[in-house]
Amino acid sequence: EIIFFSDNEPIYGDIIGTGGCKHPEYGRYKENVFDRNWLTAFDAPISKDGWVGMDFKNPISIDKIVYVGRGDGNC
Repeated sequence: EIIFFSDNEPIYGDIIGTGGCKHPEYGRYKENVFDRNWLTAFDAPISKDGWVGMDFKNPISIDKIVYVGRGDGNC
């Protein structure tokens, strides 16, 4: 999970990156990185160089980034 903040408010843009997912039956697409659900994940369809990001369209000031690593909800 990744959340970008500007002026203490979450900011959003267009989700960009590697399309698809390794196991579609689990629904682990790139959009899950920004869905504010710590139990969802992204599994790139390729084993190397898969990525996800956000396009804000214009330059912005980011004050804080919150990142929650992938887990099973037990931590």
